[in-house]
Amino acid sequence: MKLSSLVFLGCVLSLTTSNVSLAARDNNPCDANGELKGWAKKQYDPSVCAPVTSNSAPTVQITAPGDQAEFADGQLIGFHAAATDVEDGDLSASVIWTSSLDGSIAANTTLSPGNHIITASVSDSGNLSATDSVSVTVSAPPATNTAPTVSIDSPLSGTTVEEGTALLLKGFADDAEDGDLSNSITWYSSVDGAIGNFTTLSVGDHLITATVTDSNGASSSDTINLSVFESTAPQTYSLAVTWSAPEQRADGSQLAAQELAGYRINWNNDTNGESGSLLVQDGTATSYQIDNLNAGSYRLSLNTIDINGLVSSNSTDMVVELN
Repeated sequence: MKLSSLVFLGCVLSLTTSNVSLAARDNNPCDANGELKGWAKKQYDPSVCAPVTSNSAPTVQITAPGDQAEFADGQLIGFHAAATDVEDGDLSASVIWTSSLDGSIAANTTLSPGNHIITASVSDSGNLSATDSVSVTVSAPPATNTAPTVSIDSPLSGTTVEEGTALLLKGFADDAEDGDLSNSITWYSSVDGAIGNFTTLSVGDHLITATVTDSNGASSSDTINLSVFESTAPQTYSLAVTWSAPEQRADGSQLAAQELAGYRINWNNDTNGESGSLLVQDGTATSYQIDNLNAGSYRLSLNTIDINGLVSSNSTDMVVELN
């Protein structure tokens, strides 16, 4: 080294340096044994010398159910997946399951109806994770059907009527799905069988049943008791009288059809002495029904009336027995 001289205030200070070997310092705080070097112990935590290890992410694959699988509403579904990790080994038991519709789910569960994305997730001890997904569909539950309701409005239960009385049966029927079904009510008598809603019933005690069935086959019924007693009124009869239009007058001249104004039917009941006549004001008529005749032996005759009011003599009597 060279000798340097510094002069201060007339004094001479001599500084002599000897041969010195200088080397650059290694900045790695850790020695070959993985421990802090002396100079680094006050500046670094010992953990900086811990060996650095690599971590591989795990893998996971859903094995069941398959993608696009379909299930019925309420069906129990088992979810299975295989998960492995280079460092941690088999992680299948650590798989977490989620549904896009139902959120977190168990490995064996039922799902709500709809299209679900099912995701299997797994994480290793180094906090690396992996996922796999499949799509499954759960069908909607079958539509429920409510049975209809029906009630008989008239006649009231316990009604008693005379034989021959015409009855109007009325009821109301309703269904949650189909609406008003009153026009679909069917009627049944325990005595007379199937009946209409306007009917006469035979003598006896009847159980009247009103039944209605909806579009899904569900049905309901209502019943009443009704009695029909034998009529005390005398039985009456109806008699149909037919004839042919005359073509000649009494003098033998022709009688045109357009000259006919009508007919008169005469009857006598030889059994009880009743008699009467009916005017048929239709020149084209060839028949007429007489109603409400009592039993007996009847003699009937016919008169023809022309448009001028001329009346023929009585026809030959016809005898009829009504009993």
